[in-house]
Amino acid sequence: MSHIRKIRHPASGPELAQAIPIIIDGLIPTQRKVLHTLLQQKSNREIKVIELAYKLAQNFVGANNINYLEPGGNFGSRRNGGEDAAEGRLVYTKLSALTRVIMDACDNGVLIHHERNGKKAEPVVYLPVIPMILVNGCDTHGDGWNTFIPPYNPREIVDNLRRRMNGNSRADMRPMEPWYRNWTGRSERLDANHFILSGNAQKTAEGLLKITELPPKRWPRDFKKVLERHISEATSAIKSYTQNASPNGINFGITLKDKQMDVATQRSLEEELGLHHIMTTENLIALDADGQTQQYHTELDMLEEFYLLGFQAYQTRKQHLLKTIQKELTQWTEQIPLRQYDS
Repeated sequence: MSHIRKIRHPASGPELAQAIPIIIDGLIPTQRKVLHTLLQQKSNREIKVIELAYKLAQNFVGANNINYLEPGGNFGSRRNGGEDAAEGRLVYTKLSALTRVIMDACDNGVLIHHERNGKKAEPVVYLPVIPMILVNGCDTHGDGWNTFIPPYNPREIVDNLRRRMNGNSRADMRPMEPWYRNWTGRSERLDANHFILSGNAQKTAEGLLKITELPPKRWPRDFKKVLERHISEATSAIKSYTQNASPNGINFGITLKDKQMDVATQRSLEEELGLHHIMTTENLIALDADGQTQQYHTELDMLEEFYLLGFQAYQTRKQHLLKTIQKELTQWTEQIPLRQYDS
């Protein structure tokens, strides 16, 4: 836990610390303040939402794999990338049931807190049981740094952590591919740091191209603009299109001018429409336990660092819990003669 004290004054500078998450909990300071406020509540009643809480509650495809907060009302849709959320006075939120599992209350006694005006404020960093920075990913920039960490499947993350906990080495962990909850497209690994994420397109005999999925974060609103631009061009292969889907669904019907379009031409059109997205994992950047900006080569390097830091934290927690239990045992032992005398 001595490392965490250094994050109070990150070596990377305060501006960067406001934008780049810490590898331990995957949060930036403003998000940590929101969680601290809700975790301090004994009840799980709904509260009005401030702007900072929106992204912690969004659960459409391309948002969070695990949302910390439960959305009560319109927190935005996939159609517009969350930008169509209602005003804060119209929506409410509360902690997700999983949040109290991820942020184990047993750590409360060992968390290091900021202090403001002589009072204890939010923790310098939380100690989640799994690396949420890999669960939900991160796409941000700050002070000359750009970071993009894709989200991964929580089940695969847990499986890899269990391999390490069972005595296996870092080399025994299995590489993971980017994963978005409820996304139904196709993912293909090109090399260690590049993937192609493709939507779903199927051509019918009537010359209709049915689009039932888009690449992650390819919002339908933007896809419509691309279609309309193509239609306006005289040389376009697209005659018209329709959209029949819910705010969080994908269902486009594209009428082609050439009903007999071959596979190669169709693939070329799909690429023009942005149905195939090349994702790179070459900017896996986060603040390490010393508050230093660190670039990681692979997601497993990040997972390994989280595992080692988590192991240290669990040792600290164990010592704290043993001291607490011993103190309670001593108190009860001292009370036994008194209780026997009273009886």
